[in-house]
Amino acid sequence: MPLTALISIKRRRLQRAEREACNQQAHLQAVQADKEQSVEAHLAYRRWSVEEEQRLFDAQVGRLTNLHALEHWRRQVGLLGEREASLRERIVACECALARQHTACQQAQAKLAQARQQLDNLNQLHEQASRQAAQRAEHSQELEVEERHGQGGPQC
Repeated sequence: MPLTALISIKRRRLQRAEREACNQQAHLQAVQADKEQSVEAHLAYRRWSVEEEQRLFDAQVGRLTNLHALEHWRRQVGLLGEREASLRERIVACECALARQHTACQQAQAKLAQARQQLDNLNQLHEQASRQAAQRAEHSQELEVEERHGQGGPQC
C-alpha cells in the first residue's frame, strides 16, 4: 500500500478520534452538570425538608394528639426521609456516571494522542522518502549529464 494511502487512512482516523474526544468531552460536561443539578436539588430539598419537619412537629405540639395523629405525623416525616434518600441515591448515581465518563474521556484523549503520533510518524516517513527520491533523481540526472559528456569523447 502506498505511503500516501496510509497517510490518508491515518488522517481519517485522526479526524474520527478528534470527533470522539469532542463528543466525550461534551458528554462529560453534561454529566457534570447533571451531578451539580442533583446536588443542588438535594440541598434545596434538605432545607425544605428540615423546615417541613419542624412545621409538622410544631403543628402537633400543643394539640391533644391521639395515636392516629402521631402515626400520620410519623408517616409524613418518613416520606420526607425517603425522598431525601432517593435524592442522595441520585447523587451517588451521578458520581458513578461522572467517573465512568471521565474514564471514557481520558481514553478518547489517549486514542487521539496516539492517532496524532501515528500520523506524525507517517508524515515524517513520507517526507524522508520524498527527500530520498529527490536525491536519487538528482543523482540520476547528474549521471546522465556525465554520461553525455563522456560519450562525446575528447574534442580537438
